[in-house]
Amino acid sequence: MEFTISIKLDTRREKENGLYPVKLRLYSKTLRDRKIYSLGTDLSIKDFQEIWIEGQNKSFRGKKRDLQIQLKKYESRALDEAAKIEPFSFEQFEKNYFRKSTDSINVFYHFEKIIKENIQNNKIGTSESYKYTLKSLKAFANDKRNTELTKLSFSAITPEWLQKYEDFMLLNGKSITTVGIFTRMLRTVFNIAIHNKEISNEIYPFGKRKYQIPESKTVKKALNKQQLKVFFDSKPQTIEQEKAKDFWFFSYACSGINLKDICLLKYEDLNNGKFSYYRAKTFAKTRQKTKMRFI
Repeated sequence: MEFTISIKLDTRREKENGLYPVKLRLYSKTLRDRKIYSLGTDLSIKDFQEIWIEGQNKSFRGKKRDLQIQLKKYESRALDEAAKIEPFSFEQFEKNYFRKSTDSINVFYHFEKIIKENIQNNKIGTSESYKYTLKSLKAFANDKRNTELTKLSFSAITPEWLQKYEDFMLLNGKSITTVGIFTRMLRTVFNIAIHNKEISNEIYPFGKRKYQIPESKTVKKALNKQQLKVFFDSKPQTIEQEKAKDFWFFSYACSGINLKDICLLKYEDLNNGKFSYYRAKTFAKTRQKTKMRFI
């Protein structure tokens, strides 16, 4: 193990109740650093010595038994959460350890987490897509229920569950395209949870002989020369329409450059009558400039 975990009694300062705080000590051998976390439990030196130091292999009754079980839970959960993190970081440990114990298997929690991360990274469009998907999943999970469901376990989402969800979407006027988008979002959440060792790969409901995400056939309709001429010769009625037309033809002339990429173009991108750019979408995924276009 690249870390050690222990339960300690902080005897540096006695509290008003005459007790001392019980704390979790975590040392990372790789980072060569340690951190100590309060567990919200207070004990006397005598009780801590008897219950934890000397009583690891003893059985107690009543209050002492409850305290011993609680301390073992603190330690066991810390070991489990730390073991999931590769490479280990204190920041990730703190996020995992101080959440609710059931959050790791709660689909709704993972959606909220991803939404927050995308907002922090200024990926508003992506966060909105996850919000719409989460809203749809909650609507299906709570359909015909008297009380609102606040937790949805990953294990509850089976191929059969997904097929019923698809049917629910279609019955409520959603298209196959929308079903595909939302179920791909859900699949991504599954993949992230599996990668982070939050859930087992055995409950993965997607793939061959399981639930297969529907795909709609896209029919590409290209404008012919006559249609382009009509569009080009048209007279905009407002300044906004004129600007929109200019952007559209600029994109068309540049082999369909994305509007976001147009907005990110800079004067220094020009070179000898040409300009080069890196797709924002590609750059965001790879964190390195891998694709260049010359116009």
